[in-house]
Amino acid sequence: MPAIQVLHDLYLLCPTNMFKNNNVCKKQCLTCRLMRLPCRPKSNKLKAVVGVSNFILNHYLSYGYFQDVLIKKVIYNSRKLDVNINKMVDLNYINFGFIGTLAPNKGIEVLLKAYHKIKKPNYRLFVAGSGKKDYEEYLKSKYKDDSIIFMGRVDPKDFFEKVDVTVVPSIWYENFPVVIVESLAFGVPVIGSNIGGVPEMIIEGVNGMLFDPYKEGDLEEKMLKFESKISDWRNKSEIIKQSAQKLLDYEGWLNQWEELYKLVVSGGIE
Repeated sequence: MPAIQVLHDLYLLCPTNMFKNNNVCKKQCLTCRLMRLPCRPKSNKLKAVVGVSNFILNHYLSYGYFQDVLIKKVIYNSRKLDVNINKMVDLNYINFGFIGTLAPNKGIEVLLKAYHKIKKPNYRLFVAGSGKKDYEEYLKSKYKDDSIIFMGRVDPKDFFEKVDVTVVPSIWYENFPVVIVESLAFGVPVIGSNIGGVPEMIIEGVNGMLFDPYKEGDLEEKMLKFESKISDWRNKSEIIKQSAQKLLDYEGWLNQWEELYKLVVSGGIE
């Protein structure tokens, strides 16, 4: 029976997705190479391999996986979203936002530290999401500030209607962050880490900006740059929404998979 491998993470290379001690693994360590030794030859027995980003497919190929697989494709994930919201941004403030799991790998502290360094009286930071109780309490205690609003778990609409920009400060290899798709779909630009699959989703200056999460001061610089162009960004909502359309084309996504299945069954290649 023909088999297709869909790549969503780096588990075949590393059981911790190449992230250890709150740092990205720049390369596969000896332990993981030995542990995953049987995986590489087995990866060549597939009919097709699909990455949900160019990053993840190319990352595996660089380690010698799937070399003999004839059909190698990238099919971005798609989502069905109701993107109609009543925008309620308080124009008296610059409204930064974070939505997602409150965990070290998501870079929430990278953002909180940057915010504290540059905050001004007209700044606010909305933090939506939850995590381990002790880590949440640690964040709320260490970064206690009246201008930082911890919202807890909320409907994404309730978050995106309040923010000018979503910050995605991940410090590990994000593959295809759903939060970026949602943010762009709601017309909210993204300041995202230049890591993993994130750069494939952000068009610099059009729907957001990229920063280096491991470069001291880079996020602060991008946040200040965003503030300096706040009027321009607030007028780009429709352009930003348009940039997300290919990621919201659910029928097109289904068609790509249908064509792939036909190709695999027929034994052909494009």
